[in-house]
Amino acid sequence: TVTFAELGIRAEHMAAGLAENSVCRGDVVATVLPMAAELFISYFACAQIGAVLLPLEHSLSGFEISEIARHCKSSIVICENTAGDVPDGAVSYHDLVASEVPDRPRFVQVAADPILLTAGMAEEEQPRAGILTHQNMQSAARNTALLLKLSSSERIDLSALPVGSLSLALALGAIAAGAAVTTDPVGATHSLTLTNN
Repeated sequence: TVTFAELGIRAEHMAAGLAENSVCRGDVVATVLPMAAELFISYFACAQIGAVLLPLEHSLSGFEISEIARHCKSSIVICENTAGDVPDGAVSYHDLVASEVPDRPRFVQVAADPILLTAGMAEEEQPRAGILTHQNMQSAARNTALLLKLSSSERIDLSALPVGSLSLALALGAIAAGAAVTTDPVGATHSLTLTNN
């Protein structure tokens, strides 16, 4: 369990870790993390320094991750575990959140600045990417909270969703409403899934 306060603290530590790795405004940060708190913390960490998050499915091979990261000009690839089939030079998420937070001026977000890249790679094709801005994500979160009529007493299960912009928008909608986001269907008031419709 991670509280809203802990989420913010971990995001600050990760933002400091990103800055120590020379990540700055406009740089693309590729993450290979499961649908869990680490993904949401990465989103808020990127927002704090003006970086652009590129969330990738952890089921991708090291080659696919490398190709998408290269195509999107990622300056860093963050993995939960840097052992196994991951790109060379991948950085551990746990190392980043262990960073000390320096006293530095706050980054001022601009609504039109990019915050999220969506990327995919079909067979025998070049990777494709799309850009979402802070304003896009804020609008999506607000509309999600309204459409789903979320309140602070609810627990939203996202475990059936793939890692990506849609899942992040749904998570942000729940967070904006003060609801809990979970990746465990047990005890959830809502479980969200994708359909073909």
